[in-house]
Amino acid sequence: MKHQIVDKVSEEIKNIGKLPKNIIKYGTLASFLLFLGAAIAFYINNSYYNDHELMYNSISLMKASSTIFAEIIIGSLLIDHLSRGAQ
Repeated sequence: MKHQIVDKVSEEIKNIGKLPKNIIKYGTLASFLLFLGAAIAFYINNSYYNDHELMYNSISLMKASSTIFAEIIIGSLLIDHLSRGAQ
């Protein structure tokens, strides 16, 4: 049963449209870069400055990058589903 579900999900991901694939591709990259920038700011702050405001902002950006990543995935899959229904 589980193998069938994994096969179905895998097949659906292979058949995703070009626009949603690009949204996932570039959105994931943007989310990763946002997380990376926030992690670097957090590391530099903890190593050299110890500023509480910068620490709070970098942690907030790290959390926001994971939320943005989830929204990009869900939104692109929704766009793909709606564009298939319109055809």
